[in-house]
Amino acid sequence: MGIKPDSYGRRGIKNDKAAQQVLNSQFTAKKIASTKSFTDTYGSIAKSNGFKTADEFKSATMKTYDELEALGTLDNIKAMRNAIPDPTNTTVMQKVVAPKIAMEYLSGERTTITGSVAKFSDTQGLKTYTDVYNGLRLDYTGENLFDDLGTKDATMYAIRFTSDDTTEKIVKSVRSSELGNLGWEYPYTGTGFISSASKLDIGTKKPYSILEQGKTVIPEYIARSIDGGIALEIGAEMYKITDSGEEILYAIFDCYIYNYSI
Repeated sequence: MGIKPDSYGRRGIKNDKAAQQVLNSQFTAKKIASTKSFTDTYGSIAKSNGFKTADEFKSATMKTYDELEALGTLDNIKAMRNAIPDPTNTTVMQKVVAPKIAMEYLSGERTTITGSVAKFSDTQGLKTYTDVYNGLRLDYTGENLFDDLGTKDATMYAIRFTSDDTTEKIVKSVRSSELGNLGWEYPYTGTGFISSASKLDIGTKKPYSILEQGKTVIPEYIARSIDGGIALEIGAEMYKITDSGEEILYAIFDCYIYNYSI
């Protein structure tokens, strides 16, 4: 049926060629919808890994490595984490970046992925800027380039990709001297799960107090910086995320730079 020209402006599409590229995009939420997320499956495996209920497991994902160790439930959360299939070279992964970093990708200054990532299927329920900010706990302290919640016209970008290096370079984001994350502070948990929230109290200091726990449970991964990280391959896609919640394909990686025709 195509994309109606009168919707081009709203969707950030410049011309008919760009509209066709949007139609042919690989990594939209619609195309990944048939892939089950971890949230769809954790209830069936929580009890077999030491948790009395799925809710008990979900609550445990909000706690840090040290807190769980003190409670005597660290082995349970480790068992849950190890029960999750690792991503493969065909798994669609997602890296969320602030506008400044996105522009570095668009200019060609950056062409690799490092740091925290997630399976796109596990984050597909996060649609708006607020959803993503809360769900991925982007309220961390220190150097933080993301606009605070409530900022007018706040924007972030999601890079979705597959890679022949995934099995080698993307690993569980658990506390480890080898991964260099021992000093990372909450909201990082060190357990391999994001302390995902649905609502944060922006009236408090960062990291914000949690008003409502997230509806999703999101396993966290790290793209290791071995040989510079995960080299983006042709076809990787960048999406613009705002509080409109609309999925906006912003650019497609083409060899060395992102294609501006979108």
